Amino acid sequence: QKVLAVGAFGLMEITDDGGLHRNKVDAPDMVNDKLHLNGITRLADGQLLVVGENSLAGVSADGLHWQRLTLPYDGSLFGALPWGDHGAIASGLRGNIFMTADVHGGQWQPIEVATTNSFFGGFKLPSGEAVIVGGDSRVVRIDTSGKSHVMPSNPDKVGQPGSLAAGIFY
Repeated sequence: QKVLAVGAFGLMEITDDGGLHRNKVDAPDMVNDKLHLNGITRLADGQLLVVGENSLAGVSADGLHWQRLTLPYDGSLFGALPWGDHGAIASGLRGNIFMTADVHGGQWQPIEVATTNSFFGGFKLPSGEAVIVGGDSRVVRIDTSGKSHVMPSNPDKVGQPGSLAAGIFY
């Protein structure tokens, strides 16, 4: 029944009753700049990670109290995925993907993908690997060692416009 929703201009709302009653989250570090909050995920250790504009990222154990994180990037982030026991992957504008083994103190490392296409979302595979999707139908698989593998484009779609915004493994 507990839900946390994030959105445009720093909007962050929480509910304990499946959305019947919602309350704005008072998290000045995350909402006062009125930046768009573009993605949210639950990490393997149960914490929540939010990413957004201007490399905005924050982590919370309860959805109410937030710690702002520092990433080595100034652009927008659109998606986030859990990585390992305490880490995460964040993806965004102009082909930027970053990974850390520990959101609370680990260094965020860039993942090389050799593209300037933006990445908008992704999903985890049962193997522990991650798949990130984005502009120009770009798909990148990140293996369990953290190495990226740019997946080949569909030859029928080369030169045609199209972006992948999200995906799910089922």
